[in-house]
Amino acid sequence: MMTKSDTIAEIMTLNPTVGAPFLADFSNQDLINYLRRLRSLTSPDSALTPAATRRNESVRSSSLSSVAAVPA
Repeated sequence: MMTKSDTIAEIMTLNPTVGAPFLADFSNQDLINYLRRLRSLTSPDSALTPAATRRNESVRSSSLSSVAAVPA
């Protein structure tokens, strides 16, 4: 299992707009759920169109709690 620090570091590579202090307020499980969601959005298999990618920008920049609640 990843440490909280490892999880935060990987999230920040996939979403550089989020800061470590903000992420540190969440539980490791919430962070792992968010990381899974980010991975699914950035995977080549996701086949996101440019329009879908733009829509997802608002998801990535919204509060982590609402994103983490979205099932992967």
